[in-house]
Amino acid sequence: MQETLHRIDDINPQINAVVSLEPNRGRLMEEARRADKLLDDMAVNDDDDDLDSIVKNNDWLRGIPMAIKDLEDAQGFPTTKGCPLYGSYNEESASWHFINQIEDAPYVHRLRRAGAIVIGKTNTPELGCGCHSYNPIFGTTVNPADISKAAGGSSGGAGAALASYMFCTLDGSDMMGSLRNPAGWNSLYSLRPTVEWMAEEVELADNDVDDRQVKMPWPMSTIGPMGRCPEDLVMLLQTIMPAEKTELFDAKSVLNQSSEQLSQIVEGKQSDGLQIGQERILWRQDC
Repeated sequence: MQETLHRIDDINPQINAVVSLEPNRGRLMEEARRADKLLDDMAVNDDDDDLDSIVKNNDWLRGIPMAIKDLEDAQGFPTTKGCPLYGSYNEESASWHFINQIEDAPYVHRLRRAGAIVIGKTNTPELGCGCHSYNPIFGTTVNPADISKAAGGSSGGAGAALASYMFCTLDGSDMMGSLRNPAGWNSLYSLRPTVEWMAEEVELADNDVDDRQVKMPWPMSTIGPMGRCPEDLVMLLQTIMPAEKTELFDAKSVLNQSSEQLSQIVEGKQSDGLQIGQERILWRQDC
């Protein structure tokens, strides 16, 4: 945790990838110490296969700092969506004020349950609309390889944070390239999962039909993983997927592949009949 915070302090002022960072460093360090103690106290069965244990227990994020894309809710942090409509501006202090969320998005809850420590949010274009991560609240996220260049979007904050080694793996979301675009611009891996794998029911509170609240699945944008290696994509995907959907995806089978095979699988190439996904961005031929 300490190294992560030091890295953010050193790099983020130039990159502007991490926003709404938790100001209480003492609380973060205490959470990290509790995670360390839990890991020390965990009984280790020498007869268990390490991979079996990690996949079964989903404990691989224990004590790992993470930041959530600023389109999704994380308890204790504001969800600004980079949009002034969600906050208020104080003229005297020349600063924006947003209300902290009281609940996690479902996949954020699953990240915390796997041991992740949420320490902030990652920047995004306003309302997630755009392939450059600029908004009027936090400004522009730039590319760590060349700060005169863009980091992509809409998960540009996550891409720049990973590329500059502030975090080891992060979440994003994708409708028309918002995970794939920043991954490509920052030399990373990302995956837009099949929508069915990540679909959550969204309550439409303002749409009542015969006094019944309407629910419908989110049809286009989907949450997905981003990382610096294919293995991290596999593990993060398994963690953020709803429990009832994990049977659709055999993480252990994928992780048993060699690194070369795994890279081919993530890139959409067949390997012994196993395929994670195939890149497809909405261009003219898709219309």
